[in-house]
Amino acid sequence: MIRRWRGETLLELTAAIGLLSLVLFALLTVVPGSFFTMPKAEHQLAANQRAEEVLNQMAAGPFSALTPGTRPLEPVTLDDGTVVSGSLEIQKGEPPLSDVLRKLTITLQWRDRQRRQVLVRHRRLSRLQR
Repeated sequence: MIRRWRGETLLELTAAIGLLSLVLFALLTVVPGSFFTMPKAEHQLAANQRAEEVLNQMAAGPFSALTPGTRPLEPVTLDDGTVVSGSLEIQKGEPPLSDVLRKLTITLQWRDRQRRQVLVRHRRLSRLQR
């Protein structure tokens, strides 16, 4: 009576180990990258929210408060200690709309992993919209 061996061959084990190694290598290269991307996305989101907040405050106020010039914004410190600072620039519209149109430009800056990040948002407001 001859018994057949039902185990894996050395070739099958080598192929399986190679495949598992490739999957493990792929996971180890993708996962650490996401840890660096997530804080960057959080900072970008916080800066966008800050910009919208300031622009909405300016839009809700009286048009007479929109005097041309540049104003510094109060810095905001995020949960991880990142400081977002910036400025708001108000410009008159082009003639003949210079009395009824303002262009608001908000520029926010922060440091992300030793690199300076900048966010710029624009909005036009008119006396007629109010």
